[in-house]
Amino acid sequence: MYKWTIKVILKCGKELNIYYVGDEKSSQAVADIVLNGDINTFNGFRSIDDSANIFIKVGEISALSISPTL
Repeated sequence: MYKWTIKVILKCGKELNIYYVGDEKSSQAVADIVLNGDINTFNGFRSIDDSANIFIKVGEISALSISPTL
């Protein structure tokens, strides 16, 4: 399993830092997971401290930064 840190910037300007854990080996594969679905789809991810599940609406994402977590 690989752990990825994702910085999401929403259209409103708010920034969210989330984690994704999965078998994906590239940032492109992770981006495909984050952006999966139509504009009204909510996708869930882990909070940085692993205490919550954060759901993000695909259509509200303005930008992403994806990097491996060491």
